Amino acid sequence: MDTPSSIMYSDLKNFGQISNHEVALAVLNPEGNYGGTSIRARAASDRTFLSREVVHAAPGQISSERFADLTFASLSLARQMARKLGDDPLAWQRMDTHYGGVAAQAMRKVLEDFSLDGTLYANAAEKLVQSTHLSDQSRATLLLMLFVSTGCLGNPSAALAVVEAHMARSAGTGISTTETTVGAGFAHATEPVPADVRLGLLRLAGSAVRGSVQPLSLGHDGTVVGALAAGPDGINTVDFDVSRNHLHIWRGEDGEWYAQGMGSTNGTVLVSGNTHEASVIEPPRAKREPGRKYPPVRISNSDVLCLGSTTRFLVVRVLDDQP
Repeated sequence: MDTPSSIMYSDLKNFGQISNHEVALAVLNPEGNYGGTSIRARAASDRTFLSREVVHAAPGQISSERFADLTFASLSLARQMARKLGDDPLAWQRMDTHYGGVAAQAMRKVLEDFSLDGTLYANAAEKLVQSTHLSDQSRATLLLMLFVSTGCLGNPSAALAVVEAHMARSAGTGISTTETTVGAGFAHATEPVPADVRLGLLRLAGSAVRGSVQPLSLGHDGTVVGALAAGPDGINTVDFDVSRNHLHIWRGEDGEWYAQGMGSTNGTVLVSGNTHEASVIEPPRAKREPGRKYPPVRISNSDVLCLGSTTRFLVVRVLDDQP
């Protein structure tokens, strides 16, 4: 069975022309102990161990302290790969396309096979792909860093932290959201029901639905909707122009449900399920009034939340027997 680790090693070997042994030397900590000896030394001398315990390791099988600095390792692998692919601008373009495309799709699938957050990984990769301010070399390097860190750690949240820490150190920034032209968007709705019920979000795709209902949290912190929203109370099934933390939804002490923008790039519009009228929860950043704070807006069953230019959620009542 493929694992995030085996997908990483296989890809670096087949696309990047870097052997499993070379990758292991780059990503494993020479001081990392495994069964009384250095994991890096053992991987270098024992091919069976390298294949079984390292290349095909399941998520979490190798603890994080047994890995080297994955930022440095990824930068080293990126340079090595570029040399093998031709050491010219075209090599970086190929890497950019590959790790933002088929490699990202493969990693997402294997993460989901292990019930890990493949959507978080795919969203992070897509945001890097859409970062037009980055050069091909910088974007390719960051995409490879995300891929390698995820393959090693088996944890897309931890891998994203590696990438953003590097971006903060090197450029003083993080993964951003591309600004787009945002429309109001509409959808057919049903009759509202009383607000003191549990609600969920159902992703819309035109006149159809996509996926299943995602219940909103009843906890004190509510639910965050965003491309990089992680954890059990995060919803990240969104398109590329939705911000990392885009919209906060919670149930108030009065039993009503509320939504409030979180400083998103492309804003949020609410379409009433009752009147079909559109109202702005938070305008796009380019249209916001400086210094103005946009208050929470009440939402209810049959409303439609429009995040950015294409992401639409129908607010629905969650039946009592749903989690």
